[in-house]
Amino acid sequence: FNRSEQDTTNYNELRYDKLVQAFGFTQGVNAVGNPILVANPNAATQSFNFNSPTAGGVTADQLRVDARDHAKSQFQVLDLKGSGEVGQLPGGAIGLALGAEYRKEERVVNPDINKQNGNIFGRGVASADGERNVKTLFAEAVLPLVKGVEVQVAARYDRYSDYGSSTTPKLGVK
Repeated sequence: FNRSEQDTTNYNELRYDKLVQAFGFTQGVNAVGNPILVANPNAATQSFNFNSPTAGGVTADQLRVDARDHAKSQFQVLDLKGSGEVGQLPGGAIGLALGAEYRKEERVVNPDINKQNGNIFGRGVASADGERNVKTLFAEAVLPLVKGVEVQVAARYDRYSDYGSSTTPKLGVK
């Protein structure tokens, strides 16, 4: 069992909406619905005052935001393995290993609401909220055919609740 939580704060990020306003623009949309910047007719009173950062229509404090993200992950694993010798061949003992595993994974990543809304200048965002179960079976045999020559045969089967299954075979001669 493993559980991890993380809170991350990015200090003094620039708010996109206030940055646009600070330079005398507003946000609009064009004829096909894409976002564009439009000159703000009230820019003289609503923009940033570079001579007095605390006195304009947009202040330095309004430009800055501390973006807080929260993430949590949890894993539960049940693992069974066994190995041993199961017989003889001319080259030596036959080795066999068998195993099974059950794994449950959960992840939640919640970015700051300003990031989710595209309101942090120059930042993308990724969020996650999901879980999956993985069931695994595997086997491996080492077959010493003659002294100095052995064959390795193995297979692994994984079944994922969110994607399907995969089988991975292996054959080797040494």
